[in-house]
Amino acid sequence: MREKYLPFEDVVELFSKIYIIHPQMFVHITPFQFEKQLNKSSKNWENLTINEKYYEIMRLNALIGDLHTSIEIGGKNYPIKMQKCREGVFITKIRDGECDENLLYSKVLEINNIPIEEIIEMAKPIVASESEEALESRILNKLNNSNFLQILGVADQEKIEVSVLEGDEVKNVTLSSKVHIVEKYPLEGTNFDINIQDDYVYVKINRFRDQQGNMLSKIHAEVERAFESGKPVIFDVRNNPGGNTRLFTPLCDGLREEKGKAFCLVNGNSASASVLFANAVREAGGTLVGETMSQSATFHANAKSIETINGLGAKVSTSLTVEDKKTYRTSIIPMSVDYYQDAIKPDVEIVPSIEDLKNGKDEALDYCLNEIDKMDKTSKEEFEETELVF
Repeated sequence: MREKYLPFEDVVELFSKIYIIHPQMFVHITPFQFEKQLNKSSKNWENLTINEKYYEIMRLNALIGDLHTSIEIGGKNYPIKMQKCREGVFITKIRDGECDENLLYSKVLEINNIPIEEIIEMAKPIVASESEEALESRILNKLNNSNFLQILGVADQEKIEVSVLEGDEVKNVTLSSKVHIVEKYPLEGTNFDINIQDDYVYVKINRFRDQQGNMLSKIHAEVERAFESGKPVIFDVRNNPGGNTRLFTPLCDGLREEKGKAFCLVNGNSASASVLFANAVREAGGTLVGETMSQSATFHANAKSIETINGLGAKVSTSLTVEDKKTYRTSIIPMSVDYYQDAIKPDVEIVPSIEDLKNGKDEALDYCLNEIDKMDKTSKEEFEETELVF
């Protein structure tokens, strides 16, 4: 909950507390640069609205450049989810019963008469990111938060008017935010799912959280069996916000030890532990397919909540420092990791089109299946040539 009364002393108190517990607050910015922006933000502070104050606070936080350190703003969700496609920004998910179902797959033009491209630019200074590509994905995730839109100055209440393109017709739709945000990234179904085919194994990981112990054990066993037999495995961590890194260590160890063939589907909403997992798959010889991930494989985690006397709150990273990570060498963080590298980019970049999403086509997955088909044909040809030799 955002407090109406917010003296600048609270801002100083908050970032002083962040400095005390954050393992590396000044990796992406110098203390001098941060203090300069802090002094700039203090100018005319008492005359700012509460939303303008929060914009300045979030701008300061974004300078830290750590996706696990964030300002608590509360808010409610609008019943839509927006996604960047090749053709622009589209509504790709809606909550049943809370808005017109025809909104699904419509192109977003404006929110409250402000072009969506302009809103994205307004949000860039206050959203931490390690790549321009992933930054837009992070911003679009936040645009369905009523408080975030108010902080941007896009909305002044919990109802918004969204201008969309349905076919060739422009429509204006009023949306209300009703449901309080409980989880930053809503889960889709179970945390793990597996599809075993004759020539490959597909593993969907929505989150690295072990709520189905039997399912996780089954996945470990099936993946190990696939690697031992030479069957390719496709891991899918798109839209995976992270979780417990210990849950995927056996998968990475098996891939490395058995020298199995693996693909990993990723996008800008793949974050935290899923970034480490994808990097480990690549280090073991796997191929990353999809879009640039949200961050590098050298970030801070294990966020701790803090609060000032007047209720200004944040979640702050409390994990390993950059120096400590040099001794933290496992299958999770391999030796070749550069501690100041950019967000992880895929080996094969595939940005979805809205037509593919409409028709249920998954171009990134299709690429993997085509590569597996080529591998099968090559193996068959090599086997036939061997038979001729003998």
